[in-house]
Amino acid sequence: MSRLSPGTLLLGVVAVMFGLLAAYVVRKNMMREEPAPVVETTPPPKTFVVPKAAANLMAGRTLTMGDVVIYQYTEAQVKEQPLPSGYMVSADQIIGRTLKQELSEKSVFTPDMFYPEGTGPGIVEDLEPGQRAFTVRVEYDEAVEGFARPGTKVDVLFRVDADQENELEQTTVTLLQDVKVLSFDASPISLNPLPDPRAPRQRQAATVTLAVQPQDVIKLQVAENHGTFALALVAPDGNAVSYEGAPRTLGELLDRRPPARQYMRVYRGASISELEFRKTPAGRDQLFRATQSQNAADAAADVAVVD
Repeated sequence: MSRLSPGTLLLGVVAVMFGLLAAYVVRKNMMREEPAPVVETTPPPKTFVVPKAAANLMAGRTLTMGDVVIYQYTEAQVKEQPLPSGYMVSADQIIGRTLKQELSEKSVFTPDMFYPEGTGPGIVEDLEPGQRAFTVRVEYDEAVEGFARPGTKVDVLFRVDADQENELEQTTVTLLQDVKVLSFDASPISLNPLPDPRAPRQRQAATVTLAVQPQDVIKLQVAENHGTFALALVAPDGNAVSYEGAPRTLGELLDRRPPARQYMRVYRGASISELEFRKTPAGRDQLFRATQSQNAADAAADVAVVD
């Protein structure tokens, strides 16, 4: 048996290695994945942000988020409905600004429609000849939940609490009608920096400045601090109405007359007692109140006013 020479053996090993390498290359090429086909995509259409008025807005109004609606316009829509040059493209540029002019619903905003940022119209500009500006304090709920904004018209109602000493019922009257609101400011009442959660909810107050006639200023000044004001919103272009004949007290509303009263004074030495009688449903006089008052010297001066 013949032996393999070292050269022959080395040549065989090299041949085996080349064979293995060729097999690996072939297998790698067979396993290689086909590249995914390239799909051409169409870019989304270009759009334009267009803020518009959500409703008819009055001059002098300071705009809030609810006054602005955001629309998205395509290039085709812009060509069909050309937008004004320099229109405002962000709600942040609009909210908090005060209008110089009236705007109809779906109007586009432009900078020239507004007072300079941080400013607004002076109250004097909104006064008609002969008018005066007067500010009253009302509870927020009594100011039509804050809808009595500048430019709106309101009726002013006044309610005075019952006064037992002067025998006055709680009464509500119409002080003024169809007056223009010049400004409105609401701020929460907070008398206690750390309120008790069990305590009643603090009411929110508002100050409302109205355009009134000089004689109306006197009415409002006299009524102030003697009761509470409330506002009734007037419809735009509404017809004038009359409150005449409306009940002003609870007794009138319920059609109940106050009970008949009789008074009697009794003098005993140096003192005087005043007795008040009221009619019962059965028609009898019943003692309602007895008050003992001053000495006889003071009582003598009161004899002339005994009922």
